[in-house]
Amino acid sequence: MNRFFIVYCLISTMSILNSSCAQDTAQPSGRDRFFSRPAGTRSIWVWESINILQSKNEQQKFIDLLNTPPGNGAKITNVYFSSNVNFLRSETLKPKFMEFIASLHSHNITFQYLDGSPSWGHQNYDVFTLMDTVKAYNDSVPAEAKIDGIHLDVEPHTLPIWGTNPKFKLKFFESIEKYGKRMREINPSLVFGIDIPTFYTGEEIDRLAAATDYLTLMNYTDNAVLMAKRAQKFYDTANRLNKRVESGIETQPSTPKWGVTPPITFWEEGWEIMEQRLKVAESMMAKNPSYIGLAIHYYDSYKKMNKGRTEIHDPNTYPIQPTVDIPYLYEGIIIDGNLDDWKQYTPLTIGLKEHLIYEISPNLWGNANNLGCKAYLGWTDQGFYAAFAVSDDTVVQNFSDEDIVNGDHIEFWLDIDYEGDETQPYINEDDFQFGISPGNFSTVEKSICLWVPAMAEPPAFDTISFQSVKSEKGYILELFIPFTFFGTGFSFNANDKIRFNIDPSDTDGDNNLQEILLSSSICRQYGNPRSFRTGLLKK
Repeated sequence: MNRFFIVYCLISTMSILNSSCAQDTAQPSGRDRFFSRPAGTRSIWVWESINILQSKNEQQKFIDLLNTPPGNGAKITNVYFSSNVNFLRSETLKPKFMEFIASLHSHNITFQYLDGSPSWGHQNYDVFTLMDTVKAYNDSVPAEAKIDGIHLDVEPHTLPIWGTNPKFKLKFFESIEKYGKRMREINPSLVFGIDIPTFYTGEEIDRLAAATDYLTLMNYTDNAVLMAKRAQKFYDTANRLNKRVESGIETQPSTPKWGVTPPITFWEEGWEIMEQRLKVAESMMAKNPSYIGLAIHYYDSYKKMNKGRTEIHDPNTYPIQPTVDIPYLYEGIIIDGNLDDWKQYTPLTIGLKEHLIYEISPNLWGNANNLGCKAYLGWTDQGFYAAFAVSDDTVVQNFSDEDIVNGDHIEFWLDIDYEGDETQPYINEDDFQFGISPGNFSTVEKSICLWVPAMAEPPAFDTISFQSVKSEKGYILELFIPFTFFGTGFSFNANDKIRFNIDPSDTDGDNNLQEILLSSSICRQYGNPRSFRTGLLKK
């Protein structure tokens, strides 16, 4: 090391010390600093962090955006900053961390060290090393340069073993509990949080909340009501346990590699529309004492967002699939689960290899005896009729309402604006995704829900007639959806077209996870009506 660098480090450290002394020494730090933020302030993920760390100019741009976000968004007062633990030990980079963190603190912005790997769901050594390194760093720097917390992005559900090995899932919960215990032992003043998806339920949420100080939901949707509704079970748990929850939002462009589609991200809407919708979501979520605010994923995409909407047109072509004639039902259909009324009509068969769009492990599906469906569709001047005869060797459903995705069910999509969605590869307010569950014919009743679009005041489900019957091969679902469900005065006429999809889902294991999904469309893409089947209303 040369003399100039030694002098530089000493001067940098002394300037931070002097700055720290000049400020209010009673200013909260770590956990206290994080939780003293006003409710409704925001966090932001930073993944490409090295340029910010090394450039004063980039740091200033970063802090300016946090203080004055576009669209009059709430101030961003917490940063999840991705890096490498070796940087905290580096003689070159450690002083830069000290200066940067002190600068953030001078603007009342907390700094949390961000790192993660799916393997950390079962391999603990690297996490313990990270925690030890953060402690060693904090012990060696002045108060204003200290790291406020550790934030982990583990996501073990992205590994194939997650859905096939229950012990692996249990190991994840045990690991998070170990990390929480370790934090309280060696870094008790630091705040500890984790990123989690929204599919956890019940005791799983309890364990994750109890092991951490707060949870950050990867609650990625551009629908404000869905965002609030999907997060509520987490707020309920956090309210009871006196924990905290923040809801993550996505801003990066559609990226199929990462599963980012237009209904997930606000990129297409732009920050003006995003802020309008976030006000609706926040007004619903802020009723919970556990609500902290929102977390923006992530800095590099957020700063590049446009003000207004970016129209997305689908340039792709899809395999030609025969148009399905949907007959006018001159003779009445009784919603009783008996398919005799449908005998004169030809069903749509879903059960070939080409209909398989997802299986949690290779060769799990097998054939239509494991999961298959014969679907009947019809219409009258009053509404739609549908019947689904599902072959399923083991009917498993332990959930009701919107959580039925974790058990056997049918996803029934209807796009009621065919012409308006001709080039549109994403769902909107005229696309309806029903979830229809048979129950388990024992302890759990049949159930129907509407996943898309999420509405603050959803239509009355009591207008839908619905029946579930156990059959020799599986179960039968039959229903009638009146046109009034879609809006006052809504109707269809002969020769009108709709888009639809019928997607049978199977769950056989103990993990309460979707294991197999078939579709009536051989090119089905979630949330893309152009990949659905076309139906022609015949009369």
